[in-house]
Amino acid sequence: MTLFKQLALLLSLFLLIILTTVTVQNFTSTIENAEQQLYSDAQNTAASLSLSLAAANGDESTMATMINANFDSGHYRWIVLKNRNEEVIHERVRDDCSPDVPEWFVDLVGIDVPVAAAPVSSGWMVIGTLSVEGDDSHTYLMLYNSFKQLLGSFAFFTLASLTALHLLLYTILAPLRLLQKQAEAIGRNEFRYQERLPFTKEFREIVVTMNAMVKKAENSFKTGSRAVEQNRRLLYTEKLPRLYNEHYLMLTCQEELMGSGEYDGGVVVIAEFSGLEIAESQLGREGAEELLIELATFLIEKASLATKGLVARLSKTRFALLLPGSKEADAAIIVRAVYEGFQKQLEACRLDDCDLLIGSYAFNAEESYQTFMRRAIENIADVKEGLPPQDHHLEPVQFMQSQWEALINAALEKERFSYHVRNVLDASTDTIYDRAITIVMHDEGGKEYPYGRFIAPAVKAHKVLEIYLQVIKLMVQNFTESDKQGRYTFSLAKSLLLEERTFAALQEEFEKFENTHQLDFCIELPESFIADEQAMAKRYVDLIKAHGYRFGIGEFSAESENLAYLEQFRPEFIKISKLYLLDMIAKESPLLASLQTAADSLGIRIIATGVSGEDELAMIKAAGITIVQGYITEVI
Repeated sequence: MTLFKQLALLLSLFLLIILTTVTVQNFTSTIENAEQQLYSDAQNTAASLSLSLAAANGDESTMATMINANFDSGHYRWIVLKNRNEEVIHERVRDDCSPDVPEWFVDLVGIDVPVAAAPVSSGWMVIGTLSVEGDDSHTYLMLYNSFKQLLGSFAFFTLASLTALHLLLYTILAPLRLLQKQAEAIGRNEFRYQERLPFTKEFREIVVTMNAMVKKAENSFKTGSRAVEQNRRLLYTEKLPRLYNEHYLMLTCQEELMGSGEYDGGVVVIAEFSGLEIAESQLGREGAEELLIELATFLIEKASLATKGLVARLSKTRFALLLPGSKEADAAIIVRAVYEGFQKQLEACRLDDCDLLIGSYAFNAEESYQTFMRRAIENIADVKEGLPPQDHHLEPVQFMQSQWEALINAALEKERFSYHVRNVLDASTDTIYDRAITIVMHDEGGKEYPYGRFIAPAVKAHKVLEIYLQVIKLMVQNFTESDKQGRYTFSLAKSLLLEERTFAALQEEFEKFENTHQLDFCIELPESFIADEQAMAKRYVDLIKAHGYRFGIGEFSAESENLAYLEQFRPEFIKISKLYLLDMIAKESPLLASLQTAADSLGIRIIATGVSGEDELAMIKAAGITIVQGYITEVI
């Protein structure tokens, strides 16, 4: 119960007790006054009538006439005249003295009607006693009307007092409601300040303290975020924000571009500057370095023309442009633009004896990083010798694509797409933190194809949405029929999210799935999608949270310019491949500690993915990350 309700209840009870006590005492006094008034009237009547009867000199008929006259003109229950022997001389009794009020009221009040008596004399001799009892029916009616007025006054003052009390409490405790909202925001790791300080001293001190806590947490996130950016540049980048080193290029190829399965190949472009000594002699070392940075800038700018592009510096004069998912024709346009732009730069610097050598190679997903990079560099050598670049496998790739499309279409038609559930383990407590859902495909012979094998051909065939919808339909059926309980995570591919029809389709599926299960669901979006398409990502995140689902970030690599989107979207967790984590640990880079600081300040958990061996688990746990996903969760 809130403090407002507690104070309102206690003060309301106290106020009701006071008003009730005052009303009861008031009504009790009214009853006592009425009884006293009834007795006084009867006593006055008895006294005055006894004096009148004394003038009758004992004539009973005259006395009876006087008694009748007084009885008929007043409100009496009975008047009786008795002689000295207690014999009735004359008596008048009202037959119907029932009050015109509810019976419960008569039982509640219960007036004790007093009887007044006075001696009757004839001369100096007492001849009898006159007794008078008033009629209480009129008194009951008067008390009943007074009772109704008191109830009306009680109701009015109670309502007015309670209203005034609640308004007063609402005004006084208004800062407390703001404190509650701020505390709830802090509980959600939101950086909410209360600029207006309350007038009440105690509340003001609490607000100042809470603002200081929020400021400390916000500074911790900003410090960690800046440290992540700085350390990432030191570990993975060169002199430009999006110019990576060869080490990062290799990690990305192994994990994000090749391992994710969304690309079944692409094109790698090698650009090498020829004539560095000439450039250094004419421009100086700093001028020559600026010229090389200009070449990298050309590559970075033109890489934005492709769906995905990454530029890395392989050596002092050699750069690589990786274009996963692109074709040679697309790469040729980029190569031509880079070459022509850089030639103009050479002409402006009057470096006629310098040249830019560019070689490219189209690779497929089955080739290793070392293989396709070696062949691309060999093509550079061919360009130096004036030979045409070699082509190895374009026809087989096209043939395989047609086979994959036939297999995918058949699986969609026969509903052969299903899913596996893999545990996400909290190694610190040996408990299941979550259950990750992965999509699989089966052919007519029952052979199973993992997600990474078929997703790239599915992207090219524009069948990704159909695959996801079929799996979601199966999940809805299985989860609602068996009424399973638990925490589950379902990852959405970047290629799926970029399709225009996906948002409406997912919204429809979420509405169908809503209130049909007892599951704790989390929807996972890739970091590259959130970092590159923040406006679109916000729509998806709002949709996910609006339907009561949790939200997480997968395939995290801190590739974006900054981590501000973490504060904006506030995921429950971020998943990082073991390749990046183990690399940071091996190089003793402060990048991981900075990332943990930024994540902890927002209450974000870090999950290591792809962990397969106990030695890897031990290293990752020693670095402070205890939630893991991968083959290791099935063997522990």
